[in-house]
Amino acid sequence: MAMAKKTKQRGQAMAEYQVLIPGGILLSIALLIIFGNGLSGIYDFAIGWFMDAFEGNVCVKESYIDSRSSGSRCDRSDNCDLIEPVPGEDFNSGSYTSSEPVHIAVIKAGTTYHIMESGTTNDGCYAVQFTGNTVYWWKIDDGPECQDASHVQSWVRPLCP
Repeated sequence: MAMAKKTKQRGQAMAEYQVLIPGGILLSIALLIIFGNGLSGIYDFAIGWFMDAFEGNVCVKESYIDSRSSGSRCDRSDNCDLIEPVPGEDFNSGSYTSSEPVHIAVIKAGTTYHIMESGTTNDGCYAVQFTGNTVYWWKIDDGPECQDASHVQSWVRPLCP
């Protein structure tokens, strides 16, 4: 008889706590809605740290370099240098020398990210040349689809295949 009584008490406790489950779910959803945008920054930081933790054969996914980051992922990464213009400077051409060989140059012009890999590259708006630790860029077309550069990202890791 003592065992039957214990089983009833366990079931009763579960039934009492069961009413808390919907409230917990609603609270979780509310917190996700309120803090959701801030969580993407934490996620970006964690991914950036994880990628930077491995030196050597780490590559950068093209989806990691996109319009949502506005250069902030580059700015937080040890594998990237964010180059911004000095006020009054013509930034449509320039060069940057890194401490390591540069593998990717990303030129943000308007809302477009021109992502270019090692070698001499030309995408119709900008041309980029990689020479060891130095990357050179220059604007080659003044058409309406080729806007002025607002910043350049210099990545020392290659793009993932």
